[in-house]
Amino acid sequence: MQTPSNFHDVAWYNLGPTPGLPGNALLNGHVNWWTGSAVFTRLAELRPGDTVVVVRGDGTRATFKVTRRQVVAANARIASLFAPSRVATLTLITCTGAWDVRIQSDTHRLLVSAVLV
Repeated sequence: MQTPSNFHDVAWYNLGPTPGLPGNALLNGHVNWWTGSAVFTRLAELRPGDTVVVVRGDGTRATFKVTRRQVVAANARIASLFAPSRVATLTLITCTGAWDVRIQSDTHRLLVSAVLV
């Protein structure tokens, strides 16, 4: 899964479902940029019960309710993110933790999970 080149954009993992269809849709975005805030700057503020609205490329919307937040190592491989499901879910992903000069990335990832309402 690639990270968007524009800090205002969100990347969708297009080998998975479109947000709102059965399965887990993965969206990735920057938490910050050298110029300041980015698309997911406030992602860490989301809590279970909060609402997330995804506006798809065609302008339609899918509304989700946050169910979980977790922080994982930047190199973690979480098979459950890609598992088939009849339930439409969403995982929003951004960087968190300390900047590691060696890998040119933050040390962890924040994952915010939600279910279609």
